[in-house]
Amino acid sequence: MMQHADYLSRNPISHTVNQITRPRNWAQIAQAADGETQDLMQKLRDGELDASRYLVQNDLLCYKYTPIGESPRILCYIPKGHRLSLLRVFHDEHEHIGAEKTVDLILRHFWFPGLRQFVSKYVAHCLACISKKRVPRAPLQTISSWPKPDDPFSTVHVDALGPLPASEGFKFVLIIVDAFTKFCLLHAMQRQDASELKQIVTRAVSYFGVPKLMVTDKGRMFESSEFVRWINDLGCDLHYITPEMHNANGQVERYVRTVLNMIRIETNQRGASWSQTLWRLQLVLNITKQKTTQMSPLNLLIGTDGTTPIIRTLVRDLALENSSPNRQAFREISRSRARELLKENQAHQDERVNRNRRSPREYNLDDHVFVIKFSQSTGKLDPGMRGPYRVVNILPCGRYELQLLSGSYGKTTQAAAQYMVPWRGEWCPETCAAFFANDDEEENGPGAVPPSDPPAAVPPRLLLDPDDDRAEPSGTDTSESGATAPHSSLAAAPSMPLLDSDDEPTPLCVDVAGRSTIQPPPVPTVGLSMPLLGSDDEAVSS
Repeated sequence: MMQHADYLSRNPISHTVNQITRPRNWAQIAQAADGETQDLMQKLRDGELDASRYLVQNDLLCYKYTPIGESPRILCYIPKGHRLSLLRVFHDEHEHIGAEKTVDLILRHFWFPGLRQFVSKYVAHCLACISKKRVPRAPLQTISSWPKPDDPFSTVHVDALGPLPASEGFKFVLIIVDAFTKFCLLHAMQRQDASELKQIVTRAVSYFGVPKLMVTDKGRMFESSEFVRWINDLGCDLHYITPEMHNANGQVERYVRTVLNMIRIETNQRGASWSQTLWRLQLVLNITKQKTTQMSPLNLLIGTDGTTPIIRTLVRDLALENSSPNRQAFREISRSRARELLKENQAHQDERVNRNRRSPREYNLDDHVFVIKFSQSTGKLDPGMRGPYRVVNILPCGRYELQLLSGSYGKTTQAAAQYMVPWRGEWCPETCAAFFANDDEEENGPGAVPPSDPPAAVPPRLLLDPDDDRAEPSGTDTSESGATAPHSSLAAAPSMPLLDSDDEPTPLCVDVAGRSTIQPPPVPTVGLSMPLLGSDDEAVSS
């Protein structure tokens, strides 16, 4: 007999078995540490909670959710302290998708009362969404045309066309238009600077005198201190239109388009140098009938019609000259008729344009906004949003003076309400807690049974602001008076910084009352860095 044959009989197997226990996942730890969740589980065991909707599975409180037209889902209940962190994963880490898509993703695995309202609020306050996505602007606001002057060169509109292909060293065209007669002056410019601008305006003043009002955009040469001091010393008021509101200077903007088309003809069709043909373009515009006044600008200005050299050559020997016996009286009659026509056209234009417009949204002092900047877009990936700004002054006609909150801190600009997008600041954990403390108890209450079917879908336009409708752009002549840091886990992150320039960002947060504050409160950790849990109790990587 072999010596080791009875080894097992002399060494019996121990009856002690080592049990391998599965470690608790993050959701189990979170629910175990949350008193409210434990109260709900106790109510469920006591029969005080609807067992057809709530159940305990694998030591987790779950909710039975039935989407329309689909089979029921068993979703993990999320305690209040972890909802903000969960949303940062499903929204921020998923390319900042919209509210409805975020809700859809969450409802595949998780649930908590007031989910849709909470997601909509979070997305509406998301800094990355409002600063990096180009949103449709608000409907066009109503217009109010400039008061029509009664005398020539009382109000002038000025703008620069260019840059154009170089022509004998010139790249720009300065256009000056009289608001009453529509008489225009075209001057070639080598560059846009204050000294060259002063020379051209001086020449115009020597012809027609100092105007009472000059309307321009906020170009650098018009805003230069040298030009502003000089024009004020002449006794002329200077008015800048609001950025992006080009139709506020529509009188000269319309001439810009006409002059550009004429230059295209001269250069492309005739091969001429545009700087050498400006005098002829100016002459043609001033001797032809203007649609509103039904007279040529030159006739309305001096009481006589001009002609071009080629027409003069044709009629020189025909003796067909027509003369007026009382040119001065005829000019005054023509001006009186022009004033009536201008007022009629103004009323008709305002009524026609405002038919499909509405009064803009009103903002208050210290409101925080972003501004849509179409003209400063540099490419398809440029979000075209600038800000955030703070409203520091309320101007007439739906315009506002804004102050930059970050970057070049203190820099001011102006914007029209139709290009402004409200922003109420980034959500903080304290704001999140206040949301559930104030809203959930009113709508659901502790242990209340919410409906199993999802509520009606929130319209996408409400994600930005409940009162802000959007429309397609249009244009007409008007006047005026005056990255987020990514979150790689469920741990809560601080409020995200404001974005605008290369300077140090300034954090902005929403307090419990909904007000924006520059200094955010301390941010506690409200979650655990654990994988997400699927409905089948299998770990799913985030």
